[in-house]
Amino acid sequence: MNRPKSSLITTLLLTALAVFSVTSWAQTRIPRDPLAHLKNALQEAGAPALTSAQETALDALITAFRSAHQTPPTPGTAVQSARAAYDNAILNQDNASAAAQAAIIANDQAANSLQRQTEFANFGIEVIKVLKSSGDQVTPLVTRFGTGGAVRLVLSLAGGPGFGRGGPDHGEPAAPE
Repeated sequence: MNRPKSSLITTLLLTALAVFSVTSWAQTRIPRDPLAHLKNALQEAGAPALTSAQETALDALITAFRSAHQTPPTPGTAVQSARAAYDNAILNQDNASAAAQAAIIANDQAANSLQRQTEFANFGIEVIKVLKSSGDQVTPLVTRFGTGGAVRLVLSLAGGPGFGRGGPDHGEPAAPE
């Protein structure tokens, strides 16, 4: 009878230690610099480093963008009704009704996507303005990573399409345009 009790006590003790160590690690973890990829890319491209004013401006843009986009848009009542009608049409094997409701849902998704792309573009334009405010840091980025790579780098600051390992072109220089 002592063996199951000691085994339970050991398991509980190990679980408590694991929770404590994870909690301690999370509390002592250094916050990630949201500008780290940009700083590295600027250095790799031979562009001037960010000034403290640029860092402050970019941090403010990133914070504002991410705060505004923490939650996805809530579907309106028309879309919610269309979703319910779509589900019922499928269950009732009604192709025409399902297609009609799918069109309503798809149009709403397209409108949301357009809005999001426009907001990403506006964010990117503001970042480019900051990067051009202390000389031109954009041209070296475009020269090194190409137009698409430079844009992906800028949009990655907002959580957009990524600027992956080795840069946007996997470390390859951009082709001349």
